[in-house]
Amino acid sequence: MKDKEKVFAWVLVIVWMVVIFYFSHQPARVSAVLSYSICNFFKESFNVDDSLTASLHYLVRKGAHVAEYFVLAFLLANAFEKYPLRDKKVILYSFSASFLFAISDEIHQLYVPGREGRATDVIIDTIGIIAACVTWKMRLAARRAG
Repeated sequence: MKDKEKVFAWVLVIVWMVVIFYFSHQPARVSAVLSYSICNFFKESFNVDDSLTASLHYLVRKGAHVAEYFVLAFLLANAFEKYPLRDKKVILYSFSASFLFAISDEIHQLYVPGREGRATDVIIDTIGIIAACVTWKMRLAARRAG
């Protein structure tokens, strides 16, 4: 049973990495259409003023970075937890693997038409990674308390 849990946990990690790679591989024009469609949803749903479109678009794009890497770090922590590792190592490995993937993703974007690899995006990804690590730590504390 434990081996199946390990395999499933790593399959989830790999699938999520493929999702991130897929979104990063989209040319700038395709990516912009997706993020603007999300902006339009918010504009219509919450009656957002047109003058805020650029700010909303920026928040959607950067929020996607945070969310993608939050999920990745959380899935990695789940996978690393299946091994006899101390909690600190689970978090350290999850953080490190997510951070390295974020760097590799920005390098990958250097080769995608209209996209750029940005150090600032790695920093934004790291916000999601840190949030996932903190959430994981809180989850562990709650599990021990309960």
